[in-house]
Amino acid sequence: MKVYNSKHENITTNIRKTLSLIRTMRGFNADEYITAKITLLNEYMSQCSLSACVVAVSGGIDSSAVLGLIAMASKIPNSPIKKIIAISLPAKNTQWATNQVEAIHKAKLLCSKFNIEFHVFDINNSFNNISAPIDEALKLKNPDLWARGQLVAYTRTPFLYYTTSVLTAQGFSSIIVGTTNRDEGAYLGYVGKASDGMVDIQLISDLHKSEVYSVSEKLQIINEITTAIPAGDMYDGRTDEEVFGAPYDFVEIYLNYKNISINTWEKITSFWEQEDQLQFDTYQHALEKLHKYNQHKYWAGSQAIHLDILDSSVTDGWIEGVHSNIYKKISAPKIIPTHNFIGYTLDSPQLEINSTLPSSSKINDSIISVENLIDTKEIISILNWKNINNSKIVQTNQYGIRDSSMNGSKRLSFYSIEFAKIISERILLSGAISNLEIFSEYNTNWKPFNSWRFVGVNPMIRLLNYSENDFLVPHYDDSFYESNIRRSLLTLIISISNQCIGGSTQFLFDSQNEKLFEERDFSDLSQQALPEDINFSLKPKEGSALIFPHRILHSGELVKFGEKIILRTELMFEACTTKFLSK
Repeated sequence: MKVYNSKHENITTNIRKTLSLIRTMRGFNADEYITAKITLLNEYMSQCSLSACVVAVSGGIDSSAVLGLIAMASKIPNSPIKKIIAISLPAKNTQWATNQVEAIHKAKLLCSKFNIEFHVFDINNSFNNISAPIDEALKLKNPDLWARGQLVAYTRTPFLYYTTSVLTAQGFSSIIVGTTNRDEGAYLGYVGKASDGMVDIQLISDLHKSEVYSVSEKLQIINEITTAIPAGDMYDGRTDEEVFGAPYDFVEIYLNYKNISINTWEKITSFWEQEDQLQFDTYQHALEKLHKYNQHKYWAGSQAIHLDILDSSVTDGWIEGVHSNIYKKISAPKIIPTHNFIGYTLDSPQLEINSTLPSSSKINDSIISVENLIDTKEIISILNWKNINNSKIVQTNQYGIRDSSMNGSKRLSFYSIEFAKIISERILLSGAISNLEIFSEYNTNWKPFNSWRFVGVNPMIRLLNYSENDFLVPHYDDSFYESNIRRSLLTLIISISNQCIGGSTQFLFDSQNEKLFEERDFSDLSQQALPEDINFSLKPKEGSALIFPHRILHSGELVKFGEKIILRTELMFEACTTKFLSK
């Protein structure tokens, strides 16, 4: 890259604290990621009738992780992957590329460990056959080192594609698997459109560099690779971080900064001092300089299919559904029929910027409590919003159906993407759930897929107001479906006001737990829960929340005195699958 940034230092202690909070929100689990990713890769290969993978191995951490994932996927019973070829493409004895001999050595060690077929093709002759006539025609006496370094990268591409063609002719329908990670590709443009970006699929485009290391550790990538300083084979030998002008850890922070709400950013940086902001501004300038140089790469879709499990998109960089996530077109959210929701109002409450950090704890294997999800000022704001919209409140019965003749609850509904985004980020910040959830939970509608990506809180939010003698019968919640692979799986209840006697959320014994999920009857019960029906009751303090699977039998205890107000919505997920790719 013909971009030069000044040297950098390690990030400050406070910025590292912010990074820790961002990683809590990310909730990355390498074991779960590997399981979901190799399942998705095998599914994609089967869906497209493919049987072979070709990988350009540089001796670096990214190509090593990719090769390790493919190797593991191929060992799964009935995997369609029958052949893996790793290729090293050095430009030996030139000044246009660096670290070539070392790269071959590391790649050879790696392939030996995984027992993968490995070939080395020196690209010098091809390089000279391309450069010589052009240099002569343009009368170049002293060819530019940078331009020649670019040609080294471009020259490798046809070697890889010809290899896939030969394999296909031999009966192994094959693809090139790319090795670009999120930190390098999603915003900085540290990827060549006609070189390492010219591949059939990108396998780790949803991973930060730190996560590549976590995955590599689980895959037992050799120490010679994991301990090396990340660097391309650029003509001038610069490391990746010298190109960026910032550490990889800061790149991870900055990409998340680009995506999260101002509300959440203020919360996770409220403890910064002047030196922290100064360092942020310095590194931001360096990264924006690199982005500006490469921004043309984001004006068109990626050449490759991105087999993303986690979100890889970044504002002004990779675009959701264009550069990432193969199934976006078929999983796009439906238009929400807001007029069907009881007590719907166009107005919505606002959430304040505050420094309080939420936390979470497990009640049991299924139910999670989130403390300090919203603060006192926000509760007051929500109650004021309710009072302003009092004329739109609708009475429902104990089944949640519009009915002014029976006690149940009074309801208002609003639709707010901004409100939902902030609540989603706070839930992630609390550590209550992860961006990737692998479900084996019996009490929700996850089948037939078990790997799901959290996409956020459903922005269709309901306020439920219980007064004296109001209650909700024992019932099961159901999924809100946006598409074949996008649905809600978990219920979210946020406590706004608990100024009452009674009104707890009751979790009940369920005689159907012994039945197969498909054989259970999820109809509402016809009467209040009896004391012997109750397993346990929870009454979250104001501003806190409960998260639990939809198909857990629960009820709203009768309010004996006072008033109970909650917000009720769902957590939305997207299945990690290629099942509907061809439809």
